[in-house]
Amino acid sequence: MISLKFLESIFLKILKQVQENNISKVSWLTIEISNRLLDEGKEEENQNQNQNQNQNQNQNQNQNENQNQNQNENENENENENQNQNQNQNENQNENQNENQNQNQNQNQNQNKNQNENENQNENQNENQNENQNKNFLKDPQKYFPRYPFKPYYKHIIYSLKLWEEKNEFPYKFIPFKNIPEIQERYQEIAKLTNKVKELFINQNQNKNQNEKENENENQNQNENENENENQNQNQNKNQNEKENQIENEKENQNQNQNQNQNQNQNQNQNQNENQNENQNQNQNQIENEKENQKENQLISLLNSLGIDGVRTLLQLRITLSSIYNIFPPTIQELFHSFNAPFITQKMIQKEKARKERLAKTLENLGKKNIKIEKPKKQPVQLSVGARALAKHYSRSEKSWWLQGKLRGSTEAQNKIAEECLIKILKDLSWVNIHLLPIVNGNQKSEMNTFEIRNSEEYGARWNLSESPIVFHGFLEPQEGPNFFFKNENQNEKQNQNQNQNQNQNQN
Repeated sequence: MISLKFLESIFLKILKQVQENNISKVSWLTIEISNRLLDEGKEEENQNQNQNQNQNQNQNQNQNENQNQNQNENENENENENQNQNQNQNENQNENQNENQNQNQNQNQNQNKNQNENENQNENQNENQNENQNKNFLKDPQKYFPRYPFKPYYKHIIYSLKLWEEKNEFPYKFIPFKNIPEIQERYQEIAKLTNKVKELFINQNQNKNQNEKENENENQNQNENENENENQNQNQNKNQNEKENQIENEKENQNQNQNQNQNQNQNQNQNQNENQNENQNQNQNQIENEKENQKENQLISLLNSLGIDGVRTLLQLRITLSSIYNIFPPTIQELFHSFNAPFITQKMIQKEKARKERLAKTLENLGKKNIKIEKPKKQPVQLSVGARALAKHYSRSEKSWWLQGKLRGSTEAQNKIAEECLIKILKDLSWVNIHLLPIVNGNQKSEMNTFEIRNSEEYGARWNLSESPIVFHGFLEPQEGPNFFFKNENQNEKQNQNQNQNQNQNQN
């Protein structure tokens, strides 16, 4: 059987040929598509890791600043206490005792403050550790979400072909959704390529190698028989020479001649063996090259037969009338990064600008006065884009699929609830598609490159791929009817036609 690594290396060779020479034997394979198939997604993972590290660093800096401020305050208090002690040395002993008592009380208060601050720091650290443990799925998404396509996509495609060969049928069962039209005929055409897939994994050079080994074994047996006959003849000659004591000199000469002949024969045999080994190595290299060329041609033929839409089905993407074929799915990290991004409106941006302007004015008014402006100890948690979308959407579900009751709790709690809803969809992933989504704003119509996922109950989520980086677009209920968006467009057109007719009648 042909191994996965061998086929991956051939596919990699085909993709790199396109990148380097811009020449492809696969009809649909362009430089853009080959780049996306080769993309390993490590840069996106590193960006997310760096962002998390920066957040942790900022938290640590804020904690250190708070500690330094508290230390400075304690030092100032101690200096003031020492001054009071020096001034009051000449006073009565009773007053000194009272002062000492006050000092002890202040020290105890300071110690309690420091203990409370340390406890708060420990709580913050524990919260960060819990968040990191909960987000292990971002480090190994293939383990937590096995139905989601993983990068690099060319490896996922070869892996799906291997499953196809093992199952002797197309490896994935696409559950049809009632109200979402798919091109079922294309699925049937793709499923007919099972024989081509099986041929790709069959090593047709195995029979040749077996026949060559059998011939080698026969030649070895013949050589062994010849050697045995030679040994028998030598033994007979030795016996005769022992009986004939009179011709010792001749025997010696004969033995010498025989030794020389044997040495010559041995040298000849060694040379023959070396030549045989060289020929075998050359034959093996030729066989490997033939095998590689043969499998490369078979893979090219299969990729041409599958087409770009068929290759996308190996990544478990669906085929609809509005599907886009030259765009591939974003990574799990990108999905969650856009989902957990802070929700910001124009009003919020204007308020932040106004706040900064007021702060700048106060600093100007203060001038050279030594007045410290303390920073907040902990920045407030901001509502995520996903949580905002859930707050607007969850009440639309008749079955209360998203939430039991109302979305309540702190901002942080609402963000976690929203993230759990997205995880719930991804764990039961049954639909993945990249398609054009019609958007109607009044009389203006446009289309958006949309990434859409749904679970087995047809609840899902969408992302806008027309933006960079991608933007979370919202949650989805089960589709209401076939061609729902196009129905709305037709209804709007009919309304406009009716309005025009009424205007014409009024004019008449």
